[in-house]
Amino acid sequence: MQDKENPEVQKKIMFCFRVMSRSFADPTEAEESFQILDQLNDTNIWKILTNLVDPNTSFHQTRAYKVIYLKLMYMFFEMLFWNIIVTNCMGLIIEVKI
Repeated sequence: MQDKENPEVQKKIMFCFRVMSRSFADPTEAEESFQILDQLNDTNIWKILTNLVDPNTSFHQTRAYKVIYLKLMYMFFEMLFWNIIVTNCMGLIIEVKI
């Protein structure tokens, strides 16, 4: 994996996201979504996305990759949701005890 702390590498990554996001109806939202995916630091997500856009990937492989990708995203957003709930509720729990 590349050193993402390196400013030059980070600039190249952001440039790639900007270029790729132009293919979507809402480029700004697409770029933000790419940045969120990048923060996950999960190389499997990028491998799956690469295979999904590969014209040599068969229909059946695409369906299998899609299922795996959706499971990964579900797990990520479920963790994110619970982290938000816990973080927001901790203040209430502490206030009630005081």
